[in-house]
Amino acid sequence: MTEKFLPTSDFMTDLLSAIKFGIIVADADARVRYVNPFAEDLFGYRESEIVGRELSRLFMADDEAVFLPNILTLTRRRGGYEGEILLRGS
Repeated sequence: MTEKFLPTSDFMTDLLSAIKFGIIVADADARVRYVNPFAEDLFGYRESEIVGRELSRLFMADDEAVFLPNILTLTRRRGGYEGEILLRGS
């Protein structure tokens, strides 16, 4: 008999924390919900400084007005966005 593996929230957090790429998770309201340690170092924010804040805080001013809304629209319609974007640090 094969047991089905169901990852726990702690397991997922540990997994995302171990990845050597910057990972930022935002909710449907464009608020940051998670940053892994690599993203903290990359963007210069500690978790306590960015989690719960607007995702727009990481975008350049020009991109915040046009690019961010387009990414959010694509994410809501298609279930995600895949591509490169230029973000700013603190």
